[in-house]
Amino acid sequence: MRKIFLALMLVAAFAMQAQTTSRIMLGLGGGLSVGTSEGKMDNICYPMGTFNFGYAIYGRTSDQFRIGLRTGLNASYSQLGMSLNLKETFSNVDYYSHQLDYTVTGNVKYKQQHLNLEVPIMLAMDANGLIINLGTKLIVPVWNKYTQTISDPVVSAYYGDYGVTVVNDVATGLLTDQQCNMSGVAKMPALQFSLSAEIGYSWELKNNNRLGFDIFVDYVPWSIGASKDNAHQVVEIGQIVNDSEQPKAPVTVNPMVASNNFAYKYVNAGIKLVWAFDINK
Repeated sequence: MRKIFLALMLVAAFAMQAQTTSRIMLGLGGGLSVGTSEGKMDNICYPMGTFNFGYAIYGRTSDQFRIGLRTGLNASYSQLGMSLNLKETFSNVDYYSHQLDYTVTGNVKYKQQHLNLEVPIMLAMDANGLIINLGTKLIVPVWNKYTQTISDPVVSAYYGDYGVTVVNDVATGLLTDQQCNMSGVAKMPALQFSLSAEIGYSWELKNNNRLGFDIFVDYVPWSIGASKDNAHQVVEIGQIVNDSEQPKAPVTVNPMVASNNFAYKYVNAGIKLVWAFDINK
């Protein structure tokens, strides 16, 4: 990351020394967003959208080629989706210190919507209308919402001392309908960084106006700030409480984003329409 910023700053210094042209850009586009979490999860594609306000400064190296730095402010709406064939195993004890060996299974589907603000810092090249931008984007999550469903949940508790298996019982652990259909706000990283590329073409119109398109790809592999609740499992079952009316095992269900099954990495890709205006051309 440090080398990327250094290279971009050197390009900016060159652009300042050369004969410069400034460009203001507005872009509107859409595409697909998909998570790249590793492990046993299946990632699901969802639509995404983006609105861009951009500014670029170019240093002219020839009549046909200009190189410089692009920045600005983007607003993007993305959706991430994951599904998981859940199978978690762990052990606990009851109030008589008898060990229970748990196996929890089910089908988990997680969907998260989020709105981000992005600041691109990119190497910008214009080769006679062919536009290439390469660099990074600083991404600040400003809003998110998640929904999570668990279908066909099975909580199986095996008493080794007695050779007995108890399934989906309040005394050893039972998921409620509310726990199987959760929604809320997930913890997000405070700041993220992307590896970003844009390639497109723009046509020169009258009065220094331009109209074109960009194909964009953003891969987000880096995050700063905790995005997890330090939960090790999606389903956690505490020690059985010895209630005189009904023994009960407390059950906690965590969002998939808060568990060790989740790594917050994703790819956005799509196409956008771009209007631009050249200054000091």
